[in-house]
Amino acid sequence: MKLKEYIPSSLQSWRLGKKPLNRMLEGKKRIPLVASVKSFEPRLHLVHLAIRSVWNDEVIPQHTVLVLHRKHRESLPNSIKELEKAGLEIVFVDSDRSHFKLLGALSIHSSMPVVIFDDDVLYQKNWLNSLYQTHLQFPDQVVALQTRIISKSKKGDWLAYKNWPTSYQNQISSSATLPIGGAGVLYPPNFNTPELSNIELIERLCPKADDLWFKTMGLLRNFEVVMPKVLPKSALPIIGSQAVSLGKENIKEDRNRSQWIDLYKHFNLKI
Repeated sequence: MKLKEYIPSSLQSWRLGKKPLNRMLEGKKRIPLVASVKSFEPRLHLVHLAIRSVWNDEVIPQHTVLVLHRKHRESLPNSIKELEKAGLEIVFVDSDRSHFKLLGALSIHSSMPVVIFDDDVLYQKNWLNSLYQTHLQFPDQVVALQTRIISKSKKGDWLAYKNWPTSYQNQISSSATLPIGGAGVLYPPNFNTPELSNIELIERLCPKADDLWFKTMGLLRNFEVVMPKVLPKSALPIIGSQAVSLGKENIKEDRNRSQWIDLYKHFNLKI
């Protein structure tokens, strides 16, 4: 977390925590999609802030889903129970894999667009609507607010993930464009296919890289990635949320590259 982010993150967290949920939700337009987040034990006390940030906007999702491991069913913190009373839908699964932020939502809302988001950031104004309005223009494509470009060296070897350039450009993607789920990605209803939920392959090929799994599924069915013309402000990290993070392991130990290579070889991807 950058030093300049501490004060705005602290202020937004404080305001979100204080604001009554009835004031946050009452009278707002609900748009026909699902917003879904997966959380796990180290962040159970913080995920309510990420969800509140999604609800604290001009438009809100028709359905908001929180996916948790089944072991948490009897030990939910009050911050989550309060959201559940206000309409949050909780899906319990037998896994802590981050892939279930999409798979869990599709298990109960299989015919709706799903926007995935992360449990460790605060989303800013117009975040959801920018994804939705772009979806209306490109209803059969994936909509992303941030991407990376999967890249090779001049010798033809796959570069380390940290060297895959980040892109915020307004463009329809090339086959190498990787949507970044933490910034927010909308998956259209026709993205839901049987192979998407192949848990055996997920565990074998990319157990800790949901973005890469979803990218692979998109490549197999020729989905493009579209970005909005005007991007909302970037999300702010939630203070204290990064003690345990897949990013540290996947990027510092270069596991994203190794998982990508396994996917590329197994599915004989064209990119």
